[in-house]
Amino acid sequence: MDAKASGQPLLPDPATLREVVNNEDIIHRDDMVDFWFLSAGARAGNSVAKLLVPRYEGGAPALENNKPRRRFGTGWLITDRLVVTNHHIVNCRNQQEPPASDADLLLQGSHTIVRFDYNEADDPGVDVEVERLEASDQRLDFAILRLKTAVTRMPLQVQKLPVVFSAGIYVSVNIIQHPRGHPKRVGLRNNLLTSADENTIRYFTDTLPGSSGSPVFDDTWHVIALHRGSHPVQGVSFQGRDVAVVNVGTQITAIDGCWAPGHAWERFDAHRDILLLE
Repeated sequence: MDAKASGQPLLPDPATLREVVNNEDIIHRDDMVDFWFLSAGARAGNSVAKLLVPRYEGGAPALENNKPRRRFGTGWLITDRLVVTNHHIVNCRNQQEPPASDADLLLQGSHTIVRFDYNEADDPGVDVEVERLEASDQRLDFAILRLKTAVTRMPLQVQKLPVVFSAGIYVSVNIIQHPRGHPKRVGLRNNLLTSADENTIRYFTDTLPGSSGSPVFDDTWHVIALHRGSHPVQGVSFQGRDVAVVNVGTQITAIDGCWAPGHAWERFDAHRDILLLE
């Protein structure tokens, strides 16, 4: 209206403008990745599995409508016989309930089914039985399950240095998961890191119940954290909108270095399949 009142020529309709070729540009930052990113992600996904954890009470399987009560989660291979997941998945209790007894926890771990290759609704998957709960830690929320038989899949590689975050830094993370026990899905979008400390990272990557225990990858498909849930926040915004929660994961380096007498994972060697327990 101002241009018309002052006699200036009207601006052309943008829809009528000719595209400028050979002069494309990056919007804000370069979010492209090399093509190998896709194939490497697919290979990593072969080592991620759905977990079916039965609930035990007083040493006996808990039933619901005459069927075993189970909790779904996600786990991943750190060696050809060791699967990493969350302690709270193997604990198989609701948040307001007391934790499982030590005996029930061991039973739940040893009767867990690890289902690989559940990638589509019609896929039967490949089920592998667990031999025992090898180690766990409630504070860092991790558990290690030993399979009865070794699998012919490449274990996931982990980063040896902790993730460091500061204002203005741009770190994206990716999560391969089984949300709500459904076929495998990948969180690649809305996936920026928002904060990190020595034990925990926080990020915006989308997850749902059942995603707990998933590997959190960097863009080289090395595991940097173990996803464990979400946390309410205030004063945090993403893409110009306030958010009420962010997702959280345990730094893999914190798990690698943890130690507590009697039950925790002190150190693992992915190549020699060794757990050093006190």
